[in-house]
Amino acid sequence: IQMVHGFFGGASLVYFIPRVPLARLLIPSCAWALITSVGMSLLLYLFNMIPQGFLVHVIILSLLQSLSTVTSMALLRQERIRESNLISVAQFIVLGLIVGAVYGLVRTRTVSVYVFGLMASYLVAFIWGLVLILPGFRRSDGLMDKPLLRSVVSYGAAAQTGNFLQLLNYRLSYYFVKAYSGMASLGVFSIGVQISEGLWIISRSVSLVQFTRISNSDDRTAAARLTLLLAKLCFLVTLLLMVILLILPSSVFIFIFGAEFSHVRLVLMTLAAGIVMFSLSVAISPYFSGTGRPQINTVASGIGLVLTLVFGFILVPRLGMTGAGLTSSLSYTITALFQVTVFVYKEKLDFRDFLVTGDDIRLLKRVLGRELFIKNPEG
Repeated sequence: IQMVHGFFGGASLVYFIPRVPLARLLIPSCAWALITSVGMSLLLYLFNMIPQGFLVHVIILSLLQSLSTVTSMALLRQERIRESNLISVAQFIVLGLIVGAVYGLVRTRTVSVYVFGLMASYLVAFIWGLVLILPGFRRSDGLMDKPLLRSVVSYGAAAQTGNFLQLLNYRLSYYFVKAYSGMASLGVFSIGVQISEGLWIISRSVSLVQFTRISNSDDRTAAARLTLLLAKLCFLVTLLLMVILLILPSSVFIFIFGAEFSHVRLVLMTLAAGIVMFSLSVAISPYFSGTGRPQINTVASGIGLVLTLVFGFILVPRLGMTGAGLTSSLSYTITALFQVTVFVYKEKLDFRDFLVTGDDIRLLKRVLGRELFIKNPEG
């Protein structure tokens, strides 16, 4: 449901709000949230994908989540990262208090309790976010016209299609492992994937700030310079973390997860190159989205998905988990190289610009020694 809502109420808001009065986007976005929440919930219910008795719960929950996403995107457009983070923390606290109180005091442990806790947390997020963005709302700014509607939908469709393709690319290897190696191997492989993808947490945190900063600027030269710097920093951080992870002996993973997960380290080794290379993609994707060209990311994700499909059928039947790891690594690497190549071509750069310099190392040391929030490329 959230994937469909993102066609109008996701990253497209961050990109268009700096260019269009808030009132012309906020009301249609909220209306789209209502339409997608009701329509998609009913569709899922017809295909028996929602348990009996939970249709209304899903409609309300998805609507509140969509509305909170709208206000969150508006805050990000204003680069109010601190307020957005506070709202996220408040959501977690509200959910924890409600579920903890009901479980602890009433001794009621049902799915409904957790669902109602989620509803309350999203409601708090929406109301808080709405209060923060309303000062910038003026009804006199008018309504959305057809050309703007087409632009927003076109941007959202390209961005969400890319997100969907990349999501398939992330998880398609799971189905290959399950089909050819069984559930036991899938358990080991999934742990390795989750650990390795965790190394992107810093890159993804930076990319969120980067996307809002680039979306709010019309200076493509400065945006490209910032992206180049962040790409190198993300690559260095991910490489450093991966080296540390690979140094750990298998006994560490056995101690944490159990003897049956002794091959987690092997999975990590097969994924290592792709995980490190894909950190470049995490840094470059916000540049294309922030400059109004999300279709480039969509093409990159499509290329990666095709590679996963082709080599998944070739390598996984023969090599099992190792084949799945190598397939994902190859897919991530080619995806990143495609985006790097387009970035270099479009911005008239040189591949040598991606070489790490002494200044990059010194900047990395400073970044690791403080809160990771880069305000400008000159740092």
